[in-house]
Amino acid sequence: MANSNVSSTVQKQEIKLDDIKAVLDKEKVIGTTISDMEYRVALFNSLTHTCFEKCVEKRYKEGELHLGENSCIDRCVSKYWQVNNLVGHLLAYGRRGV
Repeated sequence: MANSNVSSTVQKQEIKLDDIKAVLDKEKVIGTTISDMEYRVALFNSLTHTCFEKCVEKRYKEGELHLGENSCIDRCVSKYWQVNNLVGHLLAYGRRGV
């Protein structure tokens, strides 16, 4: 009879340990997701600021961007993403793959 109680207690402890691991894994995933979103917002803000400063005239004459500004922004964003992807690749895999 005592052996049955010990076995039952061990099973309950294993279940509690599994529950704790599941909660910790969930918190880790949530933390990673939050960090990823913060990174994306910072990247977007940096891209927006950089390309706006580079491409948009400081004197606002019109409510819309003109053709030159649109082209500049397209090129700026494209280059920004290419460099960002290259740096990310280099950080993730090192220089050996380039």
